[in-house]
Amino acid sequence: MNYGVMLLSPIFLVRIFDMHAYGQYREFMLYTILISGLIQFSVNTNLIYFIPKYPGRERQSVTHTAILILIASSIGSIAVCFLKGLVLARTSYDFIAPLIVYLFFLNFEFFDNYWLGKKRTDYVLYYSSGRVFVRTAALLVSAYVSRDVMTVIWTLIVVECIKCLFVFAMLRTVLTRRLDRALLREQLKFILPLGSSGVLAIINTQLANIFISIKLGVERLALYTIGGQQIPIHNIVRASVMDVLFPEMAQIGDAERLQLWRRANVVFCFMVFPIYAVFQCYARTFIETLFTANYLAAVPLFRIYLTLIVIQSFEMGSPLRAINQNKYYIFGSIFGLSVNIGLILLLYRPVGFITPAISFVLGELTTVVYLVSRILRLYRIPLSALLLWRRVFTILCCAALALPALVAGRWVNLNPVIRAVSFSILYLVVYYVAIRRLKIDEVELLVNKLSSRLREVRARTGQ
Repeated sequence: MNYGVMLLSPIFLVRIFDMHAYGQYREFMLYTILISGLIQFSVNTNLIYFIPKYPGRERQSVTHTAILILIASSIGSIAVCFLKGLVLARTSYDFIAPLIVYLFFLNFEFFDNYWLGKKRTDYVLYYSSGRVFVRTAALLVSAYVSRDVMTVIWTLIVVECIKCLFVFAMLRTVLTRRLDRALLREQLKFILPLGSSGVLAIINTQLANIFISIKLGVERLALYTIGGQQIPIHNIVRASVMDVLFPEMAQIGDAERLQLWRRANVVFCFMVFPIYAVFQCYARTFIETLFTANYLAAVPLFRIYLTLIVIQSFEMGSPLRAINQNKYYIFGSIFGLSVNIGLILLLYRPVGFITPAISFVLGELTTVVYLVSRILRLYRIPLSALLLWRRVFTILCCAALALPALVAGRWVNLNPVIRAVSFSILYLVVYYVAIRRLKIDEVELLVNKLSSRLREVRARTGQ
């Protein structure tokens, strides 16, 4: 739901702003995402690990996290102030002052992880949904009323400031003046490798946008931003599932941990494979309908980036994080970033505009392959035991065999949107019927849980 709401932002902004103005907004967000990722250093994610591991030291864990974020945000804001000349030399306009203020407030974001560590996903739903609704509404209203990029940016700053006040008001009784040095050292040991790899991952993820922004300008950056819109699709499934499962994985033995993780990957494949097929088939309709014909040049980028949801449906990070082997993230991120940079330098002249997208996808694939090798070594398992291969292959076959129901729409003379929606639904129905007949345990469990929850909702509403 949160990603659905956030998708409204570009859908409306491309209609409110021209391509140049939208590119300027995305330029500000590019530097925000890049620098905040460097400053945040994955500090807040440690709560998902330490709260369930040491429930009696919860207050110290949260207090240490808040202090570390405060220190990192202060240092980061000061650094941006001193390096403003370097940033301004590569941007199309001056947004340094709001960037510094925005970065300071933006990084105080550990409320979600606090409740995930306590296994209260219902609170995560209420808070994260409320935050996204308020932020998106403020963004769109300010853009529509002012038609000015800087006004939109300052509106976002006000929203982030209010968020920080709310978070500290809610957690004021959790914070304590009594620190635990041993626990702090353990948290830092957990954070440093994970944060280092996170920094490399942020650079790797944003490298294409940085390259396009500096080399070709904000209008091309706008196209790249629209072309990458599909990336959050995998987060809807993967991040939500793994954030919930991770506290459990940190508390159980290796055999149980691996089995839980393997089953989660089956669920990812079940949900991601058909989504990939639908959006590949109707990529042009998706871009043109949601973002207007002005952004049709983003369609090839969209198709390339879409491959990420297949690569990332094989989630290789949690088994390493659960045994505090975060150092391997660093090496994997270095390999991925090296491939990304190398291919951009090698292929940009002969291939052109789509090169950064291809380079990023191949870099991500390199990282996944490396993490697989580390899992096999640390858990002492063969490749055949890495995943539930038969179930994954079965899901792939169902998604492939149902494809005629999807591509048949290409030969039917209908409105493009009606055709895309109708034949996508037909494809998903055929896929669902086929996979239910094969009785895959994880799929059956998921469907039964959803059916049970729907029955509960109907009973509560009296329907």
